[in-house]
Amino acid sequence: MVARGEFLEYARVFGKHSYGTPRKWLEESRKKGLDLVLEIDVQGAAQVKKSFRSRWRFSSCRHRARSWERRLRERGQDSNEEISRRLAKARDEIAAIGKYYDFCVVNDDVERADAKRRRL
Repeated sequence: MVARGEFLEYARVFGKHSYGTPRKWLEESRKKGLDLVLEIDVQGAAQVKKSFRSRWRFSSCRHRARSWERRLRERGQDSNEEISRRLAKARDEIAAIGKYYDFCVVNDDVERADAKRRRL
């Protein structure tokens, strides 16, 4: 699909995980007159921003690094080195929010974040 250009956005993360959004989802949504909400990382947002400059882009973000670290450690899947690398990547992505997104809704309280998103 990558070679055929079938992804709206595509990224390889941490050198071992591949993620992408099929372009057909956007095309199907447009035909139905629907908006498409993408759950993508900063790499994907950069690709989408190039293609769709006139659209509003929202980021949902968690603002507490301690909670990220706690969740990663509780999963018990990653080494200390991997956790450190993931946390550094998360900090870099937060620093880039203003470059790729028009709005950021902090997701520390689900009801409040949803209410704020609806007002935008």
